[in-house]
Amino acid sequence: MISSSTTITIDFETTYSTHHTLTKMTYPEYINDPRFKVFGMGIHISSTTTYIHTDNIQQYLDKLFVPDNDIILVCHNTMFDAAILSLYYHCIPPREYRDTQLFSAFLWPGNSVSHSLAALIRRVNPAHRKTTELFNTKNLDTLTTAQAHELKKYCINDVNITMVCYNQLLPHIPSKELELMDLTLRMYNEPHLVLDRPRTKRALTAEILYRNKLLDNAPITRAQLASNNKYAAYLESLGIEVPTKISPITEKLTYALAKNDIEYQQLQYDNPDLQPLWDARQAVKSRLNETRAQRFLDTADPVTNLMPVPLKYYGARTGRYSASQKINMQNLPSRGKSRELRHCLTAPTGYKLIVADSAQIEARVLAWVAGQDNIVSAFTKGTDVYKVAASGIYKKDIDTITKQERFVGKTATLGLGYGAGWKKFRDMLKSGAMGPKMDLSDTQAKDIVYGWRESNGAIVNFWGTMGTAIELMQTVTEEEPLLNCKGILSVRPNQLVTPGGLSLWYPDLTTIYPDNSYDYPEVTYGNSKTRYRIYSGKMAENCVQHLARNIVMYQMLDISKLPDTIVVGTVHDEVLALVPEELAEERLNQMIEIMRTPPSWAPDLPLDAEGDIADNYGDAK
Repeated sequence: MISSSTTITIDFETTYSTHHTLTKMTYPEYINDPRFKVFGMGIHISSTTTYIHTDNIQQYLDKLFVPDNDIILVCHNTMFDAAILSLYYHCIPPREYRDTQLFSAFLWPGNSVSHSLAALIRRVNPAHRKTTELFNTKNLDTLTTAQAHELKKYCINDVNITMVCYNQLLPHIPSKELELMDLTLRMYNEPHLVLDRPRTKRALTAEILYRNKLLDNAPITRAQLASNNKYAAYLESLGIEVPTKISPITEKLTYALAKNDIEYQQLQYDNPDLQPLWDARQAVKSRLNETRAQRFLDTADPVTNLMPVPLKYYGARTGRYSASQKINMQNLPSRGKSRELRHCLTAPTGYKLIVADSAQIEARVLAWVAGQDNIVSAFTKGTDVYKVAASGIYKKDIDTITKQERFVGKTATLGLGYGAGWKKFRDMLKSGAMGPKMDLSDTQAKDIVYGWRESNGAIVNFWGTMGTAIELMQTVTEEEPLLNCKGILSVRPNQLVTPGGLSLWYPDLTTIYPDNSYDYPEVTYGNSKTRYRIYSGKMAENCVQHLARNIVMYQMLDISKLPDTIVVGTVHDEVLALVPEELAEERLNQMIEIMRTPPSWAPDLPLDAEGDIADNYGDAK
């Protein structure tokens, strides 16, 4: 019997083949597949690492994961190993999940470094290394004695270096981030949402029928629609000038025919008689709803229909969650018939789903940290902030602002806070990304953007402060506070330090000076293979998103501690929780109250939230 609060590390060695592989399958698909087999399990307990062979694993785990156990489970990619424990061995969950891969994502966010175990141990303790002598087990169902012996050595080494990484990195992980990691892993490995399988099947069938109908109505073939060159040739045959752009990948001239290309959107707007063609092109280029519906069906438990919620903790540099397991839960369509998949995620019998949303949190955080007092005051008093913005743009009394002017104020508030210029603002309105499409002249767009900047001088000055931060991160040798940022931001080499022991990391910040005096210097960060550009507006955006993330995620932790409340997901600034039906109204009010409470480092930050109670995610307003 293990002692109280025992930390254990586990690593499974499993079969894989050309078609039975995690590169093509989600964890439940891979583990529930009849081809799945465990060769052995490495486990570290109380300074001892043991390798358990296949036939003895179930009995060993049954003795370990007893009811009310006090185990802290540590793996490198705990989502996978814990999925084997729950789906294959039907183990009782541990008290807490931890993950050295997530430790790496937190300490070295973004794509500048690898989060593999081999890369992590090289960074953490080069005296150790991940064994590379493992023979290729691909397509093997059984092992020889020699092969099994080599696999055992490989697995034991992986377990040991995972523990080395864990012990050395644990002191650098804030307690709240440990709680977030655990909560994130529970959303996946201990699912509570129920997939409405019949409704999902109907949604899949409808999506396929709809796509086929669009293709049947198209004037050209599927092959022509799928090929940029053939599609462009057909448009040219109609006398249409096909828009072009410089590819951000190849840096060569290419056709601007992606759905988000403003020129292509304008082309569709100017030729409404070709709507069947536009619809068919989109049907060929994007099968997102169809593939996602099928992935829902393949991922949910085939018997209970319990639906894991896969989220990639600290997936973005700012700490935001990102997509995981080939299901982008952060990007479920919220409008039109595409919203149907939200309706397929339901509360179990006897429970209600509560969805609480932090209102306009980025706009609130930006105004607060920048010291834009008139906007902060408007948020505090509950004044219509979009009308306030429009009043500054049009130099009119707030009571005389029209509906269209308010819409412009809304677009400006949500779209200009990070330094966007008039061209981008004009294209934003023209595309309809923020609501009804508006076609502004260049002069009108310039007047709006410059009017907004004039009336939001503190935010404009904040961009300058972020530009200074970029410069300081390249020159300071020790932590230095940033002025005019509410006393919450400081800089270290390659880092912007934020409250609670967190920071934004920009490795190898480098200023590139132009060959002539007409161009501005450019600052990049990254590694030898991939470089990213950073500038004042982008830095401001990263900072605000990071602070907003920390506020909402820590509020989510507080919500998870409410009695009889199970947090089952988060989508951007929303928190999703299941509660017993009889407690729904009470918990909704408590969740909103929590999300209206500012953090200790920003006691005067005016936050707001709204929420709804529903039987499924789609019905929540």
